[in-house]
Amino acid sequence: MDGVASRATETRRTEPLVFGQQLMWPWIVANSVAFTIGGLVGGGALRAIIGPWFGSDVSALEAARIQATGAGLSAAIFWTLAGTAQWLVLRRAIRAASWLPATVLGWILAGVLMGFSSGGSTSTIGPDEAPVPLVVTLSVVVPLIVLLIGGGQWLILRRAATSADLWPLVDAGALVAAGFLGLTVAKLLPWIAGTRYPSGQALAVVGFVSGPLYGWITWQFLAHLSRRPEEAEGS
Repeated sequence: MDGVASRATETRRTEPLVFGQQLMWPWIVANSVAFTIGGLVGGGALRAIIGPWFGSDVSALEAARIQATGAGLSAAIFWTLAGTAQWLVLRRAIRAASWLPATVLGWILAGVLMGFSSGGSTSTIGPDEAPVPLVVTLSVVVPLIVLLIGGGQWLILRRAATSADLWPLVDAGALVAAGFLGLTVAKLLPWIAGTRYPSGQALAVVGFVSGPLYGWITWQFLAHLSRRPEEAEGS
């Protein structure tokens, strides 16, 4: 039995990796550039949609609709840029033709869901209460968002890799960690501190800081993916 286990372990060690080390810096740079530009353009679009409603006295449901519209559109803009940048790197190693539509569609749905569930609780639009109870947000909405933003990408990765099942969690975790750092840095800058959030200026800084960290964290996962035997034979 020990011999069988040893041979199985050795086989796993010798399986070819999906992504070569030469793709690490292209992946990090692609995400860095896309996050910066996406933050600028997407943040500007978000501000243009929800900005006129700041301080308005509308219902919680109307606030949720406004937030959902802005978040969905800004997510579409941001992830069209980011998804394209990621695809340009990934296509050098796997069949990734569906990466962009899967990414954009997932993020539009996730953006609408995030915006609606937060409602006026994340802005000065309408009442502070969100239209969705907190317990429902934490138990249903958050897991669904994680599935939406990473599920489509996972379906593409799993065709080429044998160990991609944790991608949605890794992707979401990287976004949270990178986004937290980006927001922290942006709020410390004197020329950003006075800028009301969201805005293109503020989110460009957030993207500039968070893009490299997101790229580095996700690369730690991608770099260890083993190629499926049938994919290795085909390539």
